[in-house]
Amino acid sequence: MNSQLVLAALTALLMAANVPLGYLRRGHERLSYGWFFYLYLSVPVVVYLRAKTGYHWGGVPVLLFGVLVGQSLGGMLEKHRFIVYVK
Repeated sequence: MNSQLVLAALTALLMAANVPLGYLRRGHERLSYGWFFYLYLSVPVVVYLRAKTGYHWGGVPVLLFGVLVGQSLGGMLEKHRFIVYVK
């Protein structure tokens, strides 16, 4: 399979996985323990997926870009309250 396609799919997967983490991170005070926890929770997943797919470290910036975009989207969703919890 094309390596660029795999990299794009991994980036999209990480972006989608980080939307809920960004949503949860937004509810904590900046630079608190919870804020760092939700921000860095996906980093081991990034390293694992990079190693499992055989990419060298050159692909990590692209994957981290997906993580940051997902975190930002999740934070914007929480800010504007687009996700509604049903009780």
